[in-house]
Amino acid sequence: MTFQQIATTRPSARRRNRLMAAAAVLVLVAAGAGVWQMAALREGGSQMTARSDVPVPPVAATTAVKAAPAPASWSTLTVYLAGSAEEAARMEEALAQSDSILAQFGRPPLHAWVLVAASAEEEMAHRQAIADADAGRAGFGLPPVTVVDLRAR
Repeated sequence: MTFQQIATTRPSARRRNRLMAAAAVLVLVAAGAGVWQMAALREGGSQMTARSDVPVPPVAATTAVKAAPAPASWSTLTVYLAGSAEEAARMEEALAQSDSILAQFGRPPLHAWVLVAASAEEEMAHRQAIADADAGRAGFGLPPVTVVDLRAR
């Protein structure tokens, strides 16, 4: 069996991951544009010239908008390793129930994945992917991924 995620993240977790990736790309593009502009200024000025004969209307004062901090559950990630697709489905159902209970108290859903590792090769592939994710998360100051092996129970 090839490396598959039989039971993957819930749709809301996928959406958050995509949004976080898009935000990271936007930050990188903005940083690149800033570096490019600074380099252009150092090389002899910009191509823009100021015209003093054109009146400029005053800019209305705006209030700064602060981004809300991400919920604590977004910074933590738990991966459950299941031995079969049936066990993974039961765990996904339990996670969905816990998310509905958390929602009743106004809490964010858990950030968890359920992966199927029916063989030693699949387990090694998952563990390597998790180690790679940990390296990336460390770069953002996030805690390492918590792995819960359901097969040992």
